[in-house]
Amino acid sequence: MNEIISLDEDYKNLFTVEGGKSVGNSGIADDFVVVNYTVYDENDGLKEREYYYINNEYPKKVIIPVEYNYHYNLKEVINDNEFILQTEGYDEALDNVNMSSPHEIKCTITSEGILTEKIN
Repeated sequence: MNEIISLDEDYKNLFTVEGGKSVGNSGIADDFVVVNYTVYDENDGLKEREYYYINNEYPKKVIIPVEYNYHYNLKEVINDNEFILQTEGYDEALDNVNMSSPHEIKCTITSEGILTEKIN
């Protein structure tokens, strides 16, 4: 993913890869992609993670405000302005990896950014 983004002129300078950071794919739809940008500490512990919506027609990072400690994937595209992200619910910030809280987040694209709502 890092190489594809760095080689594609439409995505040039959207992401910079520095020590400890990685870029990953969280879902691809016909009109957009959801990308995660993750930072781990020197012990491979999750330090931060951000999610971005990038429209194929107008490549620009728009942050999706979700909890950084969960790994989300695109579940469903509802319409041109709404989509659902889901997680299996494993909180990477907790020491006990057996605890899980699966949930879904409805994302709505607005002129001010992306609004999120936990739906289950």
